[in-house]
Amino acid sequence: MLKTSKEAEDIAQEVFYKLIKNPPREDNIQGWLITVAKNLAINYLKSQKRISIGEKYLLCSQTPQDEIEILQVKMTLEKLPEEQRDLLILKYSGYTYEEIAKIMNINPNSVGTMIARAQRKFRKIYEEGEGE
Repeated sequence: MLKTSKEAEDIAQEVFYKLIKNPPREDNIQGWLITVAKNLAINYLKSQKRISIGEKYLLCSQTPQDEIEILQVKMTLEKLPEEQRDLLILKYSGYTYEEIAKIMNINPNSVGTMIARAQRKFRKIYEEGEGE
């Protein structure tokens, strides 16, 4: 899921720390570990994306119109269901469909369809919000 082994090791360490600190009440520890690792990795990827976007804002000058458009995109993403938001963030962060399927724990054959649905929903919400 992650680009470097160091990032993966950091996430794995955090997963096992969570396991020791607050063990799950369920019998399926393997499923719990996988779910926690996936969620931590997605959160990490989101935070890295925010950092890189922030760096780009600092490095390039923007017009007020650019800032408005960026705000509209952020607000639209927040209105999407979490799974669709994650799919779009991963897709536009440069991940392949195969990588997205592994990260999201979904069937690789479904990724394209799910992204297309997320894009349609994003577009609909975005266009509805333009008149505000």
